[in-house]
Amino acid sequence: MLLRSLLILVAIVTAACERERHAPNVVAPETPQVAGWAPPAEIEPLVTGDPFGPTITFASTRRHPECWESLERDAKPVDPFPFTDPVERAEHFASCGVEALAQLHDGATVVAWGAAQKPGVQAHDLRIAVWEASGRLRWTVDLDRSRQAANWAANYRSSFITALPPKHVCAGTLYEGDTQVICMATATGEATWKGSLPFWAGIAPQTGVDGLVVADLSAITKRYPFNGAEMQHRKLEGLGGRAGYYATDGHHLYFAPSRLDAPPLVSYDLATFKEVWRTNLPGAPTAALAHAFDALDRVLLKIGENLFALDTTSGNIVWAYEIGDDVPSIAADDNAIYVVSRLAEVPNRLTAIEPKSGKRLWSTDTPSGTLRVTVVEGKLFIGSIRAVQHVTLPPENVDGR
Repeated sequence: MLLRSLLILVAIVTAACERERHAPNVVAPETPQVAGWAPPAEIEPLVTGDPFGPTITFASTRRHPECWESLERDAKPVDPFPFTDPVERAEHFASCGVEALAQLHDGATVVAWGAAQKPGVQAHDLRIAVWEASGRLRWTVDLDRSRQAANWAANYRSSFITALPPKHVCAGTLYEGDTQVICMATATGEATWKGSLPFWAGIAPQTGVDGLVVADLSAITKRYPFNGAEMQHRKLEGLGGRAGYYATDGHHLYFAPSRLDAPPLVSYDLATFKEVWRTNLPGAPTAALAHAFDALDRVLLKIGENLFALDTTSGNIVWAYEIGDDVPSIAADDNAIYVVSRLAEVPNRLTAIEPKSGKRLWSTDTPSGTLRVTVVEGKLFIGSIRAVQHVTLPPENVDGR
């Protein structure tokens, strides 16, 4: 009888230990810092009057072949990397249809693109390659995406590369119904895990201390990169989804729930999952315009016809501009935030904004057909859907208005 009791006690203790080991760490709510919503008394239009500042130089328009046509030979990534000039290399990435691009801690570049379509299959497999800083090919891996072939056009959203230094890197694709992931050894490309996270994701998986951090419809979770298991969990402030606002700078998630006329905007620390600050918005932000820039300490959102820039550490409004009904294309580098305003009456306008003060540094009309602005490896480009033009920036310390 005593032996039986001891065995039962051991079983209970063991089961409890197993539950503790595998149960995700749930972060308890805390009292947040509250930022008051205090916009400028008058909000000026971003585009007003004629272009100003120095003459901006646009290189000739170029449209590079599909990535698989120029980065592959005999259905395998080329070795070495075919572009050595920094501008040519960045221009190729801006034009060929790269799905994701990232730098590793050792200087290598990870590139992910859609491989050539197989006959009768709508989906493209995701081809992932790592090139050393010297241009030498380190390794390549393919991710089979054929299970999405039947509804590829409707389900595909975007792809991602997430480094987990120093030993691992993950990549994959966000779909309307789930998130496909493969995690690999940085040195060899050997897969440590591949599978599906069965939820819609509001942001691409981010780098966590020891796992992938993702945000779905209702929670932030950390996922173990060797099996996808949930390691940590934090419930979001309400439901998100396609109409919710999600932005990240890699260190914080900035989230506003959907289905509310005046939702809060909440900043969550992605390392601790704790709420940092919140501010009550006067209206629902536009889900299609969600940008956060770590190096600039700015998060951007559009409410009504106005673009607001908030300080990422406090949630306070730093500057704002009226931009109308359109959702502009926005990019940034270490010096400026660039906005392509698409206008009906005049040529589309490219404006550079000083991130801290919101001062307009310069503004220029763009060539016909310009729809977007992008920064790739520190180089500025404008373009249509696929064609691009390299933009030569004006000298520093140009007086704006």
